[in-house]
Amino acid sequence: MINLLRQEIYKIIKKTSSKIVPIILFILMLVVAMMAKNQDSKFYISSAFAGFQWSAIILIIVSASLISEEFQYGTIKKLIYSVNSRSIIYITKLIIVIGYDIYLHILSVLFTVILKIVIIGKSPSFSSEYLYNLPIWQNLLINTLIDLMGTLIIITAVFLIASITNTGSAAIAFGIGLCFLG
Repeated sequence: MINLLRQEIYKIIKKTSSKIVPIILFILMLVVAMMAKNQDSKFYISSAFAGFQWSAIILIIVSASLISEEFQYGTIKKLIYSVNSRSIIYITKLIIVIGYDIYLHILSVLFTVILKIVIIGKSPSFSSEYLYNLPIWQNLLINTLIDLMGTLIIITAVFLIASITNTGSAAIAFGIGLCFLG
């Protein structure tokens, strides 16, 4: 299973999309931060300038393509012969996507700190109270953890649909619909 994890990490690292995704995420968050400059900035900071929503959409696309590309290129047969268990293959892919999910959420929080300092400025500070009499930074961390749990549910549903249909487009459509409908 460790060799399979290494192979999946290698596949994700070598994809050109994994190098572009942080830039796209930052640009999308930058647009939201620019619009939020004169609005309720506490809300936008605690929700990571919509970085969590964008990362959920990115994760849906990545997880659906991770499964569907195996069927599309026929590499799933080679994996099944070498590993001898489909469940280990899917669990490995799920572990990789969960790691990618955590990576995107950490990036969203880091980008939020950068955008808050550069665009929003000193006011409001991260220590000022917001929801539930908690500072903004605690609201941001709580929202990060809650969104991690939500994206895990969405990712597993996308994995299920991608595995059943063997196509990424149906899984992406289902996942984005699930994301918007809650």
